[in-house]
Amino acid sequence: MPFIISCRDTGVNCPATFVSDSDIQLLDDIHRHIDEAHPEQKDKKPSPEKAQKLIKKV
Repeated sequence: MPFIISCRDTGVNCPATFVSDSDIQLLDDIHRHIDEAHPEQKDKKPSPEKAQKLIKKV
Protein backbone atom coordinates (compact mmCIF):
# COMPACT_ATOMS: atom_id res chain seq x y z
CA MET A 1 0.00 0.00 0.00
CA PRO A 2 1.53 3.36 -1.02
CA PHE A 3 2.25 6.13 1.43
CA ILE A 4 2.14 9.90 0.84
CA ILE A 5 3.53 13.01 2.51
CA SER A 6 3.37 16.63 1.40
CA CYS A 7 5.96 19.24 2.15
CA ARG A 8 3.07 21.47 3.26
CA ASP A 9 2.32 18.92 6.02
CA THR A 10 5.68 19.83 7.59
CA GLY A 11 4.68 23.49 7.90
CA VAL A 12 6.36 24.82 4.74
CA ASN A 13 4.27 26.58 2.09
CA CYS A 14 5.30 24.25 -0.73
CA PRO A 15 3.28 22.12 -3.17
CA ALA A 16 5.77 19.21 -3.29
CA THR A 17 4.24 15.81 -2.58
CA PHE A 18 6.00 12.46 -2.30
CA VAL A 19 4.55 8.98 -2.78
CA SER A 20 6.30 5.70 -2.11
CA ASP A 21 5.59 2.11 -1.17
CA SER A 22 8.01 2.60 1.72
CA ASP A 23 7.42 4.96 4.62
CA ILE A 24 11.17 4.94 5.29
CA GLN A 25 11.81 6.11 1.72
CA LEU A 26 9.32 8.95 2.24
CA LEU A 27 11.20 10.11 5.33
CA ASP A 28 14.41 10.19 3.28
CA ASP A 29 12.66 11.99 0.40
CA ILE A 30 11.08 14.71 2.53
CA HIS A 31 14.28 15.38 4.49
CA ARG A 32 16.32 15.54 1.27
CA HIS A 33 13.74 17.88 -0.26
CA ILE A 34 13.83 20.19 2.75
CA ASP A 35 17.65 20.25 2.62
CA GLU A 36 17.69 21.08 -1.10
CA ALA A 37 14.60 23.26 -1.62
CA HIS A 38 14.26 24.90 1.80
CA PRO A 39 17.74 25.24 3.31
CA GLU A 40 16.41 27.88 5.71
CA GLN A 41 14.26 25.12 7.27
CA LYS A 42 17.10 22.64 7.93
CA ASP A 43 16.97 23.29 11.67
CA LYS A 44 13.17 22.92 11.67
CA LYS A 45 12.94 19.57 9.89
CA PRO A 46 10.42 17.28 11.56
CA SER A 47 11.91 14.53 13.67
CA PRO A 48 11.47 11.02 12.26
CA GLU A 49 8.77 10.43 14.87
CA LYS A 50 6.83 13.57 13.90
CA ALA A 51 7.29 12.95 10.17
CA GLN A 52 6.04 9.39 10.63
CA LYS A 53 2.80 10.83 12.04
CA LEU A 54 2.42 13.04 8.96
CA ILE A 55 2.64 10.13 6.52
CA LYS A 56 -0.71 8.96 5.21
CA LYS A 57 -1.68 5.70 3.52
CA VAL A 58 -3.04 6.12 0.00
